[in-house]
Amino acid sequence: MADGAAFGDLLRARRRSIALSQQELAERSGLSVRAISNLESGRTRWPYPNSVGRLADALALRDDDRAEFTAAAQRRLAHKPDSPRPREGHGYIPRLLPAPLPALTGRASELKTLSHMLREPDGTTLVTTVTGAAGVGKTALAVHWAHQAAGEFPDGQLSVNLRGTGPSGLPLTSLDAVRLLLGALGIPARQLPDPAEAQLGLYHSTLAGKRMLIILDNARDAAQIRPLLPGSPTCRVIVTSRNQLPGLTAIEAARPLTVPTLTDAEAQQLLARRLGPAAIAAYPAAAAQLISSCAGLPLALCIVAARAELRPDLSLARLAADLAGHPVLDTFAGMADPAADIRASFSWSYQQLDDLAARTFRLAGLHPGASIEPAAIAALARVTPAVARRALETLARASLIQTRGHELYSMNTLLRAYALELAVRHQEQANRAARPAALRGHGRGHC
Repeated sequence: MADGAAFGDLLRARRRSIALSQQELAERSGLSVRAISNLESGRTRWPYPNSVGRLADALALRDDDRAEFTAAAQRRLAHKPDSPRPREGHGYIPRLLPAPLPALTGRASELKTLSHMLREPDGTTLVTTVTGAAGVGKTALAVHWAHQAAGEFPDGQLSVNLRGTGPSGLPLTSLDAVRLLLGALGIPARQLPDPAEAQLGLYHSTLAGKRMLIILDNARDAAQIRPLLPGSPTCRVIVTSRNQLPGLTAIEAARPLTVPTLTDAEAQQLLARRLGPAAIAAYPAAAAQLISSCAGLPLALCIVAARAELRPDLSLARLAADLAGHPVLDTFAGMADPAADIRASFSWSYQQLDDLAARTFRLAGLHPGASIEPAAIAALARVTPAVARRALETLARASLIQTRGHELYSMNTLLRAYALELAVRHQEQANRAARPAALRGHGRGHC
C-alpha cells in the first residue's frame, strides 16, 4: 500500500470492520463527517495528531492496532510530494493555537454546532461569534474545537487576544492586532509598509486563497473586529466576546453561538475530573453545596477545585464548610491572580456599562424575585418601562443578565451577589456624600 494512501485506506478498513458508517464514526470521535470523508479519500493530507487520537479512541484501537494506525498517519504526514511550496516570506505554517484544557467538560452540543457552522461550504459561514458571561468558558470552547479541527486548516491557525476585557481596561487596537497577526504569518516588523491601510491590505493579501482558522479572542466590539476579518472565503474566524456583537451578525452574517452555564451533572463531572470520583462520592452533600454555590460557571468550579487540590489535608466537607463561612464572592478570591478572581472578572464587564445600565445592574441585584421584568426595574429606578427595557437589553447584550423569554430576565447567583455588593457600596457612598447636605436639611441619596 503506497504511503500516500495508507492512512485513508486503513481508516476506512478499520471503520468498516466494526460496521460503522462515517456518520457514526463522526459522532463517536467528535470530528465531522466531512473531515472523515476527506481523510478516507485523501483530500485531507495532514491529519492532525489530536484527530488521529480521537479516531483511534472511537475505533477502540489498542496496542499493536493503535500503533499501526498512528504510524500510518505519521507516514502520511511525512509524505507530501504535491504540497505547495510556501510563498516567499512565509517559510513556515503558523500553528499558534493556545494550549487546550486537558479535559473540557460538557459542551458536546456547542462543539457540534461549531462544527456544523464552520464546516459548511466555502462562503456560507465565515465568522462565528462565541459569546457568554464572564467565566463561562468561551475561550476554552473555541480553543478546544480549534484543536479538533486544525487538520482542516492546512495553511495554519492564528490566535490573538484582543483584550476587550481585562485588568488594564485597554483593548488592543485593530492595527496593533493586524501587526501581531502579520508577525505570526512570518512577516517581520521591518518589512511592514506604511501607512496603516497598507498593513491592513498586506494582511488581507497574505490570507488570500489560504485555508486558515483565525481566533479573535476577547473582543470588545464589532468595530474592533471588522478590519481583522479576512476577505478569503476559504478562511474561518471564531470571535469570542462577553458582548453579543449583533452588528457582526447583521452586517457580516456572523453566526452567533451563546455558551450557557454548566448543568449540575456537568459541574459534578468537572469536579470529579479535577478531584477524582472517590472524593465526590465520599462527600456528596459537600460536593452538591459547592456545585450550587458555583452557579454553573466553569471558572468558579475550577477555583474551588484548585483550593481543594492545594489543601489535600482538608476533606471536601471541611472545605465546603470553610467556604460557606465567607461572603459569597470572597469564596472565589484570594488566588493572587486577577484571572482567577470572580469578582475581578465581573468588574471588567461592569466597568464598560453606561451610567443607566450600571444603575440598572445594581438594582437588579436588589430585586427579590427569580425573574426580572422591565416594570419592576422601572419602579425601582423611577424611570419609564421603555427606559428600563433598553437598560436591561444593554445588560443582556453584555452577558450580565440572561434572557428568559419575552421581557423576562434572570441573573445567576454569583452575578446577583456582585450586583448586590455594588448596590450596597453605592448606597453607602451616596449616604456619605449626602451627609453634609443632610445636616442642612437637603440630604437625599439613592441607589
